[in-house]
Amino acid sequence: RETSMTLQQFLEERFGVSAESGMPLVPNQTFYSWRKKFLKELEQHGVLQLPATRVTAITAEAVECEKQGEKVLLPADTVVCALGARSVNELAEPLKTAGFEVRVIGDAVKPRNIMEAVHEGFLAGAAV
Repeated sequence: RETSMTLQQFLEERFGVSAESGMPLVPNQTFYSWRKKFLKELEQHGVLQLPATRVTAITAEAVECEKQGEKVLLPADTVVCALGARSVNELAEPLKTAGFEVRVIGDAVKPRNIMEAVHEGFLAGAAV
């Protein structure tokens, strides 16, 4: 189904978010009321969301997927990927081994929201 606006236009118009901001579309940690409203508006604008779906190929005409063991072919001329996040914490151990005191905080522990990261940063700073 074609829509009258692109996802980028939708984000900019409704939430002042540009694609360049790097903000995840609808992370699970998003405030509940904002997330619920955002998901409803995406649905109203015909934005197809496919959680727990593995893309196996993207061609000029379609996206080939696998969902719950079944192959799915989605005709498409544009694809927007909203991917999860993973912690990157490769520096902590070498620093500890080198004798530095290390406090791992924020997304290096586990991808979460900004409030938790700021709180952990505050506690780490207060402990110094």
